[in-house]
Amino acid sequence: MTSGCGNGESGDSCRRLRYGLVRIGNSLTVGVWTYTSSARLKVMYVWCILLPQDMFTFPDSQTKVPITFGCEDGESGEIYRQLPDGLVGMGNSAGAFHSQLAAAGAIPHVFSLCFGFPTGGAMLLGDAPVPSNPQYSWTRFSSSNFGDFYSVDVDQITFGNKTLDIPSYAFDTGYKTVLDSGTTFIYLVTPAYRQFAAAVAAAAAAAGLRETTDDYGDFCWSGAGPDFVDLDRYLPVASIKFAGNGTLKLPPYRYMFQLSQKGTYCMAVFDNHNDGSLIGGVATRNVLVKYDVAHQRVGFADVDCQALGKIPAKQFLTNGTAAAAVAAALPGSTRAPSAAAAATTPQQQ
Repeated sequence: MTSGCGNGESGDSCRRLRYGLVRIGNSLTVGVWTYTSSARLKVMYVWCILLPQDMFTFPDSQTKVPITFGCEDGESGEIYRQLPDGLVGMGNSAGAFHSQLAAAGAIPHVFSLCFGFPTGGAMLLGDAPVPSNPQYSWTRFSSSNFGDFYSVDVDQITFGNKTLDIPSYAFDTGYKTVLDSGTTFIYLVTPAYRQFAAAVAAAAAAAGLRETTDDYGDFCWSGAGPDFVDLDRYLPVASIKFAGNGTLKLPPYRYMFQLSQKGTYCMAVFDNHNDGSLIGGVATRNVLVKYDVAHQRVGFADVDCQALGKIPAKQFLTNGTAAAAVAAALPGSTRAPSAAAAATTPQQQ
């Protein structure tokens, strides 16, 4: 995609909308907005006075798709210290990148995200065939969607061979449960969080790990090997079970994170009080998450996301299906926010 505006240009490809309102489908875009990074608990202010339109093409097609997107002329905060140099809107709305491609007939209304661990990954646009033909565990999007997010219905959480004693009403609290790639960690409503934290603490103590903490008061343990190589010897696999028998498995590297002191791990699950639950990116490390918007469902499949991201994009382009592979990354070691921090809201990425 090449920029159609900048350097004072004007015209159809660069509509100047100084603090105006622009409607894309049912979405309303405002000239000034803020983005809160839940991973760092700081705010990046972005002043967006332009809503440009550009032409997008896939490598296997000459068809040009007009895409409207946001831009910025000023910012402050975390973005300067993070590896990404921008955001892409993949939310559940007509103005999202994938929705615009689907509305133009460029792709089926399907996309997939695969966060590699410890690095790498891929984003697939369209119903792209994936090598090894992974088997997905499916659940439908919730009928009570919260805003422009991807809501799911959680039935229960297991830890090892035990089903946690979480009240049936817990996951109906607040905005219920949102699958949110824009949030780094997992945030659970208080009854679910307390049960999960107690189960992790009991397993760590039984395995002989030493309880410690970090600079933010997080729940941490030391005594295991570095870089997650044997953490599954000490902590069991957890699972989030969704309505319709869909399951997201959580081996330890999907609910723990490593501090800079190798072999010290902290729980990547936090108390979100009564605001609802968020399933963030850590829970989907090396999981291909397939958002089948056309059929209102989402699927989870264990995949080597780093290897998937290294496959040339042209190998996904078969049977006339438009798709693109884009490198992505989720750091393998990220500090957590304080467990006592304010409740977290979805990030719509």
